[in-house]
Amino acid sequence: MQERPLYRRPSFISLVLILLVAVSAIGLRYGLLAADRQSTDQAFIESRPDAGPLSVVANFKRTQLSAIRPGQSATITLRDYPDQVFRGHVDAIERTRTPGPRVPVRIVVDQPPDVGRTLDAGTAVVATVIVR
Repeated sequence: MQERPLYRRPSFISLVLILLVAVSAIGLRYGLLAADRQSTDQAFIESRPDAGPLSVVANFKRTQLSAIRPGQSATITLRDYPDQVFRGHVDAIERTRTPGPRVPVRIVVDQPPDVGRTLDAGTAVVATVIVR
């Protein structure tokens, strides 16, 4: 008697169905998480920590601004050290400053972590605003 091909065995079909459900659940979760955040990698530290509160200027696309409001929570990650995360809030949106496709959004860091290294003005960061 000839054995069934692999794709016709019940165990194989069950495994494929389980994988499809898992991948769908992961995709749905990712879509929901991405919908409540606006992120840009075109951001930099504007002021030094010893000169008052640390602030970041993040250049968001104009299409992302519909969900961003002053006071919303934000996270800032150092691009060179992704394990260093800062918590902050949106301070201002400077819509009239630039006519281009990107708009500067000022984010003030609430409590910068002790990173053990200097955070100079112009240091590249990734800024994410939680819009939910």
